[in-house]
Amino acid sequence: RDADADAETSVSSFDCQQWKRCMIAYHAEMKQISFQLVQLLARALDLDKHYFDECFQEPMAFLRLLHYSKEKSDVDRGIFACGAHSDYGMITLLATDD
Repeated sequence: RDADADAETSVSSFDCQQWKRCMIAYHAEMKQISFQLVQLLARALDLDKHYFDECFQEPMAFLRLLHYSKEKSDVDRGIFACGAHSDYGMITLLATDD
């Protein structure tokens, strides 16, 4: 079979609304998991489980579908990779290929 034809068929039959519903559900689940992790963190710090709860009533939670390549930045070649950095906020969850 022709790989390009398969790709074209799968792209043309792709349901954007289904993708959107899936990503909204995924985001909601990740927010719930993050909230549970914050409660576990409170317990690990010998605090009440609900110590941080009021800080997360309206969290600024973002879903970013990023791919962190292993390739290093090489500005002269126009390659701008994401190197070591720190994120803002309380928790960052990363889905990995491993």
